[in-house]
Amino acid sequence: MDSEPFIDEDGVEYKGLLAMLANRMKHQREFYGYDVFIAEADLDRAGEDFVGLARRYQAAASRHDFAESKDFRKLV
Repeated sequence: MDSEPFIDEDGVEYKGLLAMLANRMKHQREFYGYDVFIAEADLDRAGEDFVGLARRYQAAASRHDFAESKDFRKLV
């Protein structure tokens, strides 16, 4: 584990577990192209089913964000 402090883009310094997680995510993004790795053996369903579920959640979140942005425009 990387126990070095992590400094974000705004100059905020994180230490301890948050720094370790941030450093791990940074390294994984650089080496593998993603922030978090979840082994298929750790899932409660087949890998393909998990990917489908994650994509549905992502699409629902995008629709929610879009709806909120439309509501915001009404207020401006």
